[in-house]
Amino acid sequence: MKAARRSLILSGILILISLLALGQSVPELIAYQGRLTNAAGIPLDSVTVDLTFAFYPTELSGTPLLTVTQPGVPVIKGIYNVLIGSGGILPGTETTLAGVFQNHAEVWMGVQVNSDPEMTPRARITSVAFALKAEKAEKADRVDTRWLTAFMQSNDFDQDGYLKNNDCDDGNASVGPPSCQKLGSDLQVTSAASNAYDPSLAWTGTEFGASWTDYRDGNTEIYFARISSSGAKLGSDLRVTSAASSSYSPSLSWTGTEFGVSWTDNRDGNEEIYFARLSSSGDKLGSDLRVTSDASYSYIPSLAWTGSEFGVSWQDGRDGNYEIYFARVSSSGSKLGADLRVTSDANGSYRPSLAWTGSEFGVSWYDNQDGNEEIYFARLSSSGSKLGADLRVTSDAGSSYSPSLAWTGSEFGVSWTDYDYLSGYENIYFAWISSSGSKLGSNFQVTSDPSYGYSPYLAWTGSEFGVSWTDYREVNDEIYFARIAGVCP
Repeated sequence: MKAARRSLILSGILILISLLALGQSVPELIAYQGRLTNAAGIPLDSVTVDLTFAFYPTELSGTPLLTVTQPGVPVIKGIYNVLIGSGGILPGTETTLAGVFQNHAEVWMGVQVNSDPEMTPRARITSVAFALKAEKAEKADRVDTRWLTAFMQSNDFDQDGYLKNNDCDDGNASVGPPSCQKLGSDLQVTSAASNAYDPSLAWTGTEFGASWTDYRDGNTEIYFARISSSGAKLGSDLRVTSAASSSYSPSLSWTGTEFGVSWTDNRDGNEEIYFARLSSSGDKLGSDLRVTSDASYSYIPSLAWTGSEFGVSWQDGRDGNYEIYFARVSSSGSKLGADLRVTSDANGSYRPSLAWTGSEFGVSWYDNQDGNEEIYFARLSSSGSKLGADLRVTSDAGSSYSPSLAWTGSEFGVSWTDYDYLSGYENIYFAWISSSGSKLGSNFQVTSDPSYGYSPYLAWTGSEFGVSWTDYREVNDEIYFARIAGVCP
């Protein structure tokens, strides 16, 4: 079985056999549920696999604290359940699973399927009131979380009947969720048999360009398509990359005459950021530019056009944990100047999104500096220097991650993925940020499909937002698109 980057979908919750909230000790067994597909994105069925779970003190550590082997795990319709710790224990610096969590404030988990390499990136495991949570899971699978009901209801602070991650909890019981409007119905952009995920969107003045990661060719490649202003698909999909290795997580930006696109690529034996130019119809112009050349991994870029050059930001592991970096690229695709480090958080900062205001950049990302995954925002000068302090955008009981930022001409719109512990689902949310970096109003829920919606990407048309995201309602990952009203009360 070929191990694609997204073959194994980590579950969002590792349920403790003994509840930490009841004051009991950390257990020797952890109930874990996940989803497993083959390289084409089709769920495996009626097979068994050997799973290896390795626990590390940091995201990039080479030596595990402890390794747990779980042989012969049955997979039924893509879903498997396992008691981590019930198989073999291979001691490292720790000899028990309980010791891993008792003796280390930070724990990262790597997963290996059969003899395939360990999947990247690793998932950071943190404890919450009733569970251990895999913070960086690509997608959360449904688990029975009914026992979380009391915990979630305790977070309905204004007692208006809405849980905190669906409401502003402003202390006024008469105020329900915000009244932003979605315009029209959702559009399914992709419909290939394999997975399509991590979309990017850019407005040209008359239509949207969309790019995403696609597995239809047996390898992750970047694809492009056009979408009308009303949300209709225009023409067919166009393949942008064709390297023998993986290309994924694109970011698209419009210059006024053509697109710039950046993505993650491992053609050089390491994850690096690449850049290329595309015509208005999506045809490649010129050759690819390698933007980063660091010995560590550089992931998940975000691109923004200033009117004369591109700004690009990404998450980078060169400092021992992931931080947000920034660089400049000329209109012709040449690197300008050196890389600049934007964040300095010991817990790591991930998945940046960059937007240009006309005089400076806004950048959003997610990190765990406050003990939970939350969305943050900062302002950068045209050269990438930090302006002012960071703003915490979200403060939900669940996880908030994978933000996307867009400038309207007077303020920022920001969208992100929000994980609901009660339902076990991911959905897309939206909020406003002022030009000076202050939160405006409350959050608006964009998706509510009883499935998963994650990794959104925003684009501003001049009167409304377009938003694209990865959606699991069609059994495998597909790209969806919707429109959001440009004025929120």
